[in-house]
Amino acid sequence: MSLNQPIQLVPLIKRAIWGGERLAQSLGKETGEFSDVAESWETADLPGNVCIVRNGPFAGKTLRQLVQDHPVELLGQHAHLKQFPILVKFLDAQSQLSVQVHPKNPVRLSDGTWRTGKAESWIVLDAQPESRMYLGLKPGITAKELRTAVQTGDFESCLHTCTPKIGDCFYLEPGTVHALGGGILVAEIQQPSDVTYRFYDWGRTDSQGRSRELHIEESFAATNFEIGAVHPVIPTPLPDRQRSERLVRSPYFEILRHPGPGTWSLPDDRKMHVLIVLSGTARQKDLLLRKGETAVIPAGRIHASWQLSDDAILLDATLPDQHSAEDN
Repeated sequence: MSLNQPIQLVPLIKRAIWGGERLAQSLGKETGEFSDVAESWETADLPGNVCIVRNGPFAGKTLRQLVQDHPVELLGQHAHLKQFPILVKFLDAQSQLSVQVHPKNPVRLSDGTWRTGKAESWIVLDAQPESRMYLGLKPGITAKELRTAVQTGDFESCLHTCTPKIGDCFYLEPGTVHALGGGILVAEIQQPSDVTYRFYDWGRTDSQGRSRELHIEESFAATNFEIGAVHPVIPTPLPDRQRSERLVRSPYFEILRHPGPGTWSLPDDRKMHVLIVLSGTARQKDLLLRKGETAVIPAGRIHASWQLSDDAILLDATLPDQHSAEDN
C-alpha cells in the first residue's frame, strides 16, 4: 500500500490539575465527563504515548510504525529520522501552569531512552481579559537573582509578563523560562519531547496537600539567561498567497497560517506537513477537517487542493529543508 493520502490520528487526551473543559466545548474533543482535561496530543510519537491512525488503509497502525515502515513516503527529504518530528497539542489552561524550562540538547532519561530538546510555539485560540503569559526573564535578571527568587518564593518578579490576544503566536526556543497563565486555550507545535523541568509551581498542592516535584538544578542548567523577554512574533506575509503568512521559521520547525476563503495547495517540496484547523473547515475531496482537527500529509502525497471555508484558519507545520537544518 502506498502512503499518499492525508492521515488522521486518534488524539491522546491528558488530564492535569490545571485543565478544564474547553477541549470538548470549543474543539469537540472526546474527553468524557472530566472537568480537568488539559491537553490533546494530536501527533504524538513518544515512548508510551504514540497516536494511532484513525482512517484509511493504515487504520490501527501507530505513527511510529508509519515512520519505520514508510520513511520516504511519509517524511520525504527527512526520511532518515527515526521518530515523527513534530508534536502538535491543544492546551486548555483553566489555571496557570508551573513555571518551566526545556533543554536545548537531547536528554538521556533514567530508562536509557533519549528525548530531543524542546522548542515550542503557542498560537492563542482564546484568552480571558485577565489572562497572563509569563514569557522569559525580565532584562538583566541573573542566575544569582533568580536563585534568590526561588528561595524567597518571589519568582514572579523575575518574569516578563504579557496579556495575550486571540491570534497571537509566541515562539519559545529551548532555555526560555515560561508559564501559560489561566483562562487560555492554545495550539502548541513543538519538538517531540516530554522533558520539562519545573522551576516553580506557585505554592500549589494537590488534594493530599502534597507539592509537585520541582527540578531546580536541572532548570538552572537548562536556562538560557541571554534570551530575555519573549514577545508575540510579527507574521511575515507570503508573496504567493493573499493574506497567508509565516509565523515561525526556526531550525526545528516552520509554521504558516492560511485564512479562508479560497483554494489552497501544498507545495511540491518532498516534505511532510501537519495541518491544524483553528476555525472553520478545510476540505479535500471526501475529507473534511473541522475546527480542532489535525491531519498529517505525507511527503509522497497525491497533490490535491484544499477548500477553505469563509471563516477558516489553517495552520501548516513542517520541517525546514534538510540543507537548512544541517546548516543550523
